[in-house]
Amino acid sequence: MKRESAKGQTYGRETRLGIGTYPQRVIAFLLDIVLILLTLVIGYLIWWLIVLGRAQTPGKQIVGIQVVKDTGEPVGWGYMFLREFVIKGLLGGFLSSFAGIYFVVDHIWPLFDDSRQTVHDKMVSTLVVKKQ
Repeated sequence: MKRESAKGQTYGRETRLGIGTYPQRVIAFLLDIVLILLTLVIGYLIWWLIVLGRAQTPGKQIVGIQVVKDTGEPVGWGYMFLREFVIKGLLGGFLSSFAGIYFVVDHIWPLFDDSRQTVHDKMVSTLVVKKQ
């Protein structure tokens, strides 16, 4: 059995190996971290898309609350997508980028509102209630 230095690159059964460089190893490690984070994000998005049909987000599902229209009617997947992604995500994010106060006002508003609605709840006429 032959064994030479890394420069000779001959190991075991005369196999020639191209030893990975340190920068390659660092890049691979960083890519592993990015892929782990990405798959967790993808996993959350899949969970989010599934529970929207139950008038919940993953957090609401864990806590045991759900969204209904202010008339008490259940909301469907499309209405939840409108509330969570379009109104809360896109519009709220847009308003927060110009006037960061929107995010604060939206999350503090329920403390002073009799129905505990946020600003985005008022925009789409929804309430957050205990799961039935």
